[in-house]
Amino acid sequence: MSQRAAKSQMPVLSVVLTVGDDEEVVGYRVRALVEHLRGKQIPFEILAVNAGSRDNSFALLALLAQQEPALRLFPKPTASKAFLRGASEACGEFVALMETAAPLSLAPLGWALGRLGSRVSADGGPFPNRRRDALMLRGRYVVARRMAVLPLLVNVPGPGPFFERRFERAGHSIGLMIVGTRPKPAPGSLGSGGLLAPLLRLLAA
Repeated sequence: MSQRAAKSQMPVLSVVLTVGDDEEVVGYRVRALVEHLRGKQIPFEILAVNAGSRDNSFALLALLAQQEPALRLFPKPTASKAFLRGASEACGEFVALMETAAPLSLAPLGWALGRLGSRVSADGGPFPNRRRDALMLRGRYVVARRMAVLPLLVNVPGPGPFFERRFERAGHSIGLMIVGTRPKPAPGSLGSGGLLAPLLRLLAA
């Protein structure tokens, strides 16, 4: 492995950040992730994976990586297998699957990690006795146990316009918990809509 996470602590959480033509926001997103996770004292790494980027996103990330040892870059295009590539290279027990272009809602991240490992309730679908190994914040990201989610990512391409729906169908086998409704796209808006909005306000308080 040519690039390595910081060795002072092995990461607990590996953030797989897929990057398209995101040069205007990718630097901000990475800095926000670093600041948030360091503030929460969660050992982490960030894996930036090329999901079809054709602009200067990875040139900017290369500069950031010189200053931030927890940032690892995978500039070779991976298209619809970007989540799988990142999760396969990750070192953490948990992964967060994020798209750079998706709304950035970090307040629920610690809450989501705390829900993993619990048992699925009796009305939680066809696998009521399973441990909860994944949680989806619709329209934002997925948090999961890495070893549990890897087999799903082999058959569920992502990122992409149909990733969430396919992941929801496949995720029942790992006790997937789903929070929120898919927000309606609003040009120029990163606001959080649907059922997730009250949760975000509560966690941010």
